[in-house]
Amino acid sequence: MTKIIELRASGFARLSAVTIRPDGALVQITGKNSAGKSSVLHAIWTALKGRAVAPVRPINKSAEEAQLSVDLGTMLVVRTFRKDRHGEITSDLKVTMADGSRVSTKPQLMIDALLGDLSFDPLEFARLPAKDQFERVKALVPGFDFDENQAQRDDAFAKRTDVNRDAKNARARAHGI
Repeated sequence: MTKIIELRASGFARLSAVTIRPDGALVQITGKNSAGKSSVLHAIWTALKGRAVAPVRPINKSAEEAQLSVDLGTMLVVRTFRKDRHGEITSDLKVTMADGSRVSTKPQLMIDALLGDLSFDPLEFARLPAKDQFERVKALVPGFDFDENQAQRDDAFAKRTDVNRDAKNARARAHGI
């Protein structure tokens, strides 16, 4: 399974510069409003999917260019946005394999094939209603019986509730002695 080893972003959206090296299965991206949390997610998605998903102004107001680098272990994806002499935004993509070889023919197609059907825009996902988010996640794990899992959780909850009730009654009887 592909995972992000490191993200580096500079001059992108609200980000001046950030480096994130996930060290576990879950990475929390927290901060105050307008601190750049969404920009971090957008940086990952833009690095991998390109200009089509980039913000209208991908370059931070205080930067000359924006550079996004995502190390996936098997490959390094570097996407750079610059303003040309007419003020238009240009984008450059470099994909380097772990062995140091550079992908020179259709690197975006290689990234798209790697991402496959198991990926989706995290910001779009965050905006979906909870029910639609659940349906999207269910589609990613075919064969998993969500109803059976819920039944097992409900059973475990009921047993825990009974045990806690019995323990509370036992404490009350002991206190009464």
